[in-house]
Amino acid sequence: MLAIYIISICALLFFGYRITKKILNPVTIYNFVWLVIVLLYQLRISGLQQELSDDTMWLLLLKSVVFTVAFSFFYLVRMRKKDREKEDKHKAKTLSFKEVDYKKILIPLFVVWCVVEIVETIYSGGLPIVWKLVGDSRTYFDYGISTVHGLMNAIGLVIISLSTLLFLKANDRKKKMGYAGIIVLLLGFYLSLITRQVIISAIIQMFVIYLLVRKPYKKKGFYLKLTSIAVIGVIIFGVIGNFRTGYDNFLDVAVINSEVQLPQPLAGFYWVYMYLTMSLANINNAVVLGINHFGGLYPAARTFLPTVLSRAIFPPETAIRVPVPNYLVSQAFNVSGYFIDFYVGMGTLGVVLIAAIYGLLGGIIYSALRRRMSERNIMLYAVFVQIILLSFFFNHLFYLPSGFQLIIILAIYYIMSRNEVRHEKN
Repeated sequence: MLAIYIISICALLFFGYRITKKILNPVTIYNFVWLVIVLLYQLRISGLQQELSDDTMWLLLLKSVVFTVAFSFFYLVRMRKKDREKEDKHKAKTLSFKEVDYKKILIPLFVVWCVVEIVETIYSGGLPIVWKLVGDSRTYFDYGISTVHGLMNAIGLVIISLSTLLFLKANDRKKKMGYAGIIVLLLGFYLSLITRQVIISAIIQMFVIYLLVRKPYKKKGFYLKLTSIAVIGVIIFGVIGNFRTGYDNFLDVAVINSEVQLPQPLAGFYWVYMYLTMSLANINNAVVLGINHFGGLYPAARTFLPTVLSRAIFPPETAIRVPVPNYLVSQAFNVSGYFIDFYVGMGTLGVVLIAAIYGLLGGIIYSALRRRMSERNIMLYAVFVQIILLSFFFNHLFYLPSGFQLIIILAIYYIMSRNEVRHEKN
């Protein structure tokens, strides 16, 4: 079954290239990520990882096919020749603005973010990194105000992405330093929260914007530099993980094979491997145990709604009426990919539904980017790439800090376009 899966995914990779004429397209990125995850899982360096069942492999293949078909349908429809001709004639004013227009949005957003984060820090009684240093038992999960913190993370990621875009396009050194300062300040703050998820999302989005604006992949030595940066990033990821959890404790929890143990400075490779592959272990366990059709939309929706809405729509007693069986191989590794809640709630139909949503959204965003390489479309695409790159980890599309960025970006450009129209009328 593994051979069938590999051949089928390779066919989908080629199909993505054929319809888009680009190597780095959403179909290729999405399917390549899942192919790598499946191949890495075959190493099974942890005692928690059982052999993937044929049913699991079929499920993984199904969601890839559905994503590819859904993406291709919307992409090809929106990229028809007549549509491209209309787009070329219609230069939408909502897609390109002067730097001064961005500052009118960026600065207020940055001020609001700073004020709210100060309030959250006071409300929480400090920062997680300080708690860790003084031996306080509280963690990142004890920081912030429910829902507000998720919204601020979304705004923070948008601020970082927009600042990256402006930094790359600015010609003045002083302006570049200003945008760089904002980026460093926000990343430094998230480091103080010891939250790797937000930092990883920010880095991915910054990198995608960099690729689209500067096109460094055309330069000699790019891939060597990229590999070096990736290795350094993995090592830093491990250092943060060891700081939070402890190296020996991690080895015990991860049940790492003693024959392949790496020295502590290289623990990042263990951390990354386990985060990349344990989703499959949990998915496989759910499939083998037959855990599906438990609660319909309940398990799929409750996790991704803002806390306030989740508690209102799904009160605690609902969880008692709709118990969701435990499918986690280990409580220490509680991520299971972007479709697990839909699978648990609605079975195979749920997987088809969420994969189709991902594919349709990808077709819309990528076709918009191909028609016009505008600032708005670059930012939307950066967020979407982050979502599909981390699809092995969690459903970031329905996760407030990630998915809500799309709405914030669209709102920014809507406000800017309205202001432009008013300015012209006056």
